[in-house]
Amino acid sequence: MADACYTARATTKQQVLEGIEKLTLLKNKNGQYTHDAILLFQKGITNVLTSQYNPSDPGNGMKKLLDDGTNLLTRVKATDAVTAGAVLQASKDKAATQSTILGSTVTPVFTKRTEAQEEADRLNVIN
Repeated sequence: MADACYTARATTKQQVLEGIEKLTLLKNKNGQYTHDAILLFQKGITNVLTSQYNPSDPGNGMKKLLDDGTNLLTRVKATDAVTAGAVLQASKDKAATQSTILGSTVTPVFTKRTEAQEEADRLNVIN
């Protein structure tokens, strides 16, 4: 699943770039851009981003990328993908901490790589 998010990201980027490349910024008879042409171009970019699929914000697509400030979409990085190894390590660390606090051995929640991969897939869908 972690590899799939990189593929989806690249595909989405390509679709957005192709959509924006199809837009034209109109010039007047003197070869200058007008205010209305710029607004029309901006609206076109918004429409391209809105048309992209975004499960966390149905109907709005990726248009929040144009918002000022930080938001959920602009904070996501390629390194945010959760791997099975990270899930296993976090589970071991949590069990070790609880074992120290309780004074008895606590087993990790995830011990098998397949279980950890399923948890990583679930967390990546949420992200």
